[in-house]
Amino acid sequence: MQLNYNKLTCLLFPLALCAPLAAADWSGPYVGVNLGRGTSTGETTRLWSNYGVVQDAESAGEQYDPVKAGAKGGLLGLQAGYNQQVGKVVFGIEADLAYARIKGEKASPMRNPDGSPYTQGTYNRTSQEIHWTGSVSLKLGLAVSENVLPYVSLGAATARVKDTADADFSGQRPGLVWDYPSGTTKKSPTGVVFGAGVEWRFQKRLSAKLDVTHYELGSTSSGDSPLVNNQEEANAWTAKYTWAHSFNEVRLGVNYRF
Repeated sequence: MQLNYNKLTCLLFPLALCAPLAAADWSGPYVGVNLGRGTSTGETTRLWSNYGVVQDAESAGEQYDPVKAGAKGGLLGLQAGYNQQVGKVVFGIEADLAYARIKGEKASPMRNPDGSPYTQGTYNRTSQEIHWTGSVSLKLGLAVSENVLPYVSLGAATARVKDTADADFSGQRPGLVWDYPSGTTKKSPTGVVFGAGVEWRFQKRLSAKLDVTHYELGSTSSGDSPLVNNQEEANAWTAKYTWAHSFNEVRLGVNYRF
């Protein structure tokens, strides 16, 4: 027995799906290109240890607020996917890969636990570079008019990210040369991506789209980095940095449908 998917879907979702089929059918495979802009919202945090004993900021005599590198930049990518339309509802899957030039750096003055300046000329610094992003997402859309398809998406994602951070104590004791505790990682964290967009078909095989997505890719950490200066072979203090990876993208794209 052949299953009638249109009738089955109407029985399950009668209010949303039983209207007449839109004139444009979004079913089938497609490929496309996109360009856009990305903005990082992830924070950098630092954890001090003294002889291997983890110290909070107050025990270390310093208040450390998370620092955001504020990375921003452009994206250029490709996408490919497949849609299946049932009534006015469109189910889809899409994969994309984008080259990115998203960079940012920020320095924040150190402070005492009471919020006052720690020592003039002491800073926490962090920087971030995103080199590429990729994702595979499920999409759910509704053909609200003949050629307009708004949709939401949810999927798995990854990105190539380089993070660096250090603590600059050059203003604490003039004449003392510090080898500042620093950390660097270059990894491809994985996580989730979700978003929403709208697509407009302006020719039989061509459509334009605009979408906004948010990435949550977890965090990465550096190893313990010692605080060393020119008067001591090593200091008991070490620092470990953790970078949270979350960022937003806005993209414009064009799709060709087969």
